[in-house]
Order: sequence, then structure tokens, then C-alpha cells
Amino acid sequence: MQDVIATPDLIVVQLEQDVFLLLLKWVFLRQHEDYQYQPNSPLLEAAYAYFTSEDTTFLETPEGAVYAPAFRSVRWEYIVNVYKTTERMLRDRIVPESWLSQVFSRQWLRLLRMHDQQTSQSRLGSYTRSHSSTSSTSTVGGTHSSPVRIRTTLTARESSPVTDMMGGEDSPNPPSSPDDLSDDVFWLTSERCGRRIDNGEMTYSWRWTGFHFGLDVVVKYKRRTFSIIRFTDHNSAEGAVSHSPRLRLLIAMRVKSIVPDANTHSLESVDQDVLIDAVSETHNDKQIYTDDGKQLIHFSTSGLLSLSLEENVPHEVLRVPDGFTFPAVVSANILRYDPILCDLSCLNQINT
Repeated sequence: MQDVIATPDLIVVQLEQDVFLLLLKWVFLRQHEDYQYQPNSPLLEAAYAYFTSEDTTFLETPEGAVYAPAFRSVRWEYIVNVYKTTERMLRDRIVPESWLSQVFSRQWLRLLRMHDQQTSQSRLGSYTRSHSSTSSTSTVGGTHSSPVRIRTTLTARESSPVTDMMGGEDSPNPPSSPDDLSDDVFWLTSERCGRRIDNGEMTYSWRWTGFHFGLDVVVKYKRRTFSIIRFTDHNSAEGAVSHSPRLRLLIAMRVKSIVPDANTHSLESVDQDVLIDAVSETHNDKQIYTDDGKQLIHFSTSGLLSLSLEENVPHEVLRVPDGFTFPAVVSANILRYDPILCDLSCLNQINT
């Protein structure tokens, strides 16, 4: 189970907290092999009652420790972004407090860093605008320098005479292209979320809830095209949002058709579903065939995209072909912030 939870190809429907809930059910069933499960059984309620029946932290008990590796593969950073889930985890004491304390510390540093980025960009913008009308160069400490070009990068940290004037020893910059971040780091640290679409002819729009560091991203589906919009308008945006002219977002989206088993011709049996990637115009088409040689569907993904999001402007992410069948699962890996705030060894403390 640890390998399943940690795999980059895992499709998470809804949010990371659903991975945690799934693990609770899995452990409960492993511990109660005689449990008579039915589709309408209150399985989660029974699991919570079991885990909280003793005044101990379950994953620190001898019987719970064997399941700890699977729980360590959960991306807790994206669970503690949801208040109700976090509050219940602290109250139920299923997860060791030391695990969550590490996550809280990292998320607090990221929050402060994001605030620094946004305020520093605002000051830089005001400074460069006030000087561009009088001179194409500036003099700082007797040294001439070219006008500042704000570099957007995930890993590099640059300083300039202008930022040094404002006391910035380490000039914060917003995220940039995937060339600045290895695929391994992205798949290790990105948020995993998804949802189901039943009818490809309808229009859908949604956002995945939780605290999102001032970057309110809404997904829209219309006419076989998936787009994302960074909402900042007070009538549309959720929570506190950044009004920086541009913010960088890394995203990898997959749309997978839920195809029933050929023998049943029914969508009721989830266990027999086959998940098939949709096709992207920017990738070579691939095909899947049935046993009798009949073509079933084309498939591919959007790949890892680096998007510079303006305020309230849609960006097309993925378009599915006319032959694509619904219902389908939309799977997205999203990175809103710089994951290199801590040494990767620090990030791995809770995942290994």
C-alpha cells in the first residue's frame, strides 16, 4: 500500500484528505477481517470509532506501527490546508503529533515566503515604474546598473542593487518553468486532486477547496476543452488572493475515460474500470485495442506545464478528441509554491 500511495501515477479523486480516509478504511478492514461490508455500510464511522476507542495515538501503537509507512506517503501539506480535516486529526490523535508539527512548520514558512514574494514584487514594481520615466539606468552606491528584470524561477535566488536597497538579502521570486524544477521534485511535492465528469456535452466548473496561498485556481470544462482561470475578482475569487500581475503555476493534467468491462457492459463495477488517458494536441497519439483488434480509444496527457497566470484570464490546458468517451476522471497535479524552501531531506522526513 505504501508504494500505491507514493506512486506519481496515483489518481486522487477530490483531495489528498480522501487518501487519508481511504487508508483509515483499509486499516480497519485489515484489522477486522470478519467485518461484513455492504455498499451502504457506515465503514468510515466504524473506522473512526475503532481508532479513537483508546487514549493512544494509533500509529504509535504496536498494532498501528506496521501501517505507518503507508501513512507516511500521504502528502500531509495538502491535508492541513483544510481546517475541518486538520482540526479533527488533532482531536482524534490517529496520526502522531510529531508528524503534523513538522508539516505545520513547513507550511508556515511557505506562507511567510509567499507573503514576502507578493509584497516584494509590489515594491519592486513601484520602484521600477518610478525610475523608468527619468532614466534607462540607475546609480546605486556609485555603480551603474541596467534596469532590473524580475526573473521568475523556482530554484534560483537572485539579488540586485535595487532589491539590496530594500533590505532583501534573498530576493524572493515566483515559480517558473518546469526546466527550473526536476520532474522528480514536482511529482514528489505537487498537490493531487481530481473529480469525475459524467457527461462530456455539459459545461462544468469547479475549484478544489482549501487554503491555496493566494492563488485561487478554477477549472472549467466546455466543448471538450479543459481550461484554468486564476480568479482575483472579489465577486468570483475564494478567500484572500494575490493581485500580482502574473503568478506561475505548475500543472500536469490527465483525463481518463472510465470504460466498463467488456463482459459486463456496465459502469456499476468500479473494480473493473479501465482508466485510459485522453489525447493532447501537443503529444503523439497512442491507441488501445481490445482483444479482437477493435480500436477502443486514443490516449495521452497534457504533460507537465508551466503557466504564467494573469488575473481572470483563461488558459487552455487540455483538449480531448471527438472520439473520447465519458464518464471520465479528471486528475491534476498542481504546484502553487516553491517546494525548495526546505532541503529535500527535510521534505522527505515525513515521506520515508
